[in-house]
Amino acid sequence: MNAPLAAITTTPEERKQEGIKGFRKKQVNEFFRDELAPALSDIEQKMIIVMDKGLRFKSEEVKREIKAGGADVEDPAHLYREVGQPS
Repeated sequence: MNAPLAAITTTPEERKQEGIKGFRKKQVNEFFRDELAPALSDIEQKMIIVMDKGLRFKSEEVKREIKAGGADVEDPAHLYREVGQPS
């Protein structure tokens, strides 16, 4: 596959309409459930979800949203903020 599985972008106008300054947990959960999970269910191989801890997601929360969207994943991994940061 040479394209993103699923992506989400919002314009400043869309964020203003929803009353948010950036992505919040609610928007990320909706993305997992409504966009990412259907894309994952179309792939016939195991996938690993890696994410930073910026929104303090628990593995169970990610699994719940992905499952609600019709896909299943192993335990999601977290990419800690310290990884990849300049020393």
